[in-house]
Amino acid sequence: MAGQVFGDLKNTGNLITIEEANNLLNEWVSNDRLRLHMKQVASLMRSWAIEKENADPQTALKWELAGLLHDADWEKYPDDHCRIIIEELEKEILILR
Repeated sequence: MAGQVFGDLKNTGNLITIEEANNLLNEWVSNDRLRLHMKQVASLMRSWAIEKENADPQTALKWELAGLLHDADWEKYPDDHCRIIIEELEKEILILR
């Protein structure tokens, strides 16, 4: 949906670690092929950020995290895909930090 904003703006810039993201991936996604797809997308997005966008390490990590978790809610919540994972990540940031 064009122009739709997900999440609470007060959480802008808050990041989980790559380890925390991998834990969420394994917790949320049971399908091995979907997990592989998500890891591949994460790797591609990180590489793109570095090679094509000249991203600094922090920005490249943001791209990688987005790729790694982009389908985390698809398997369980296909009708609310993208919204649920963002809501969950906002809760996780508060819990993990």
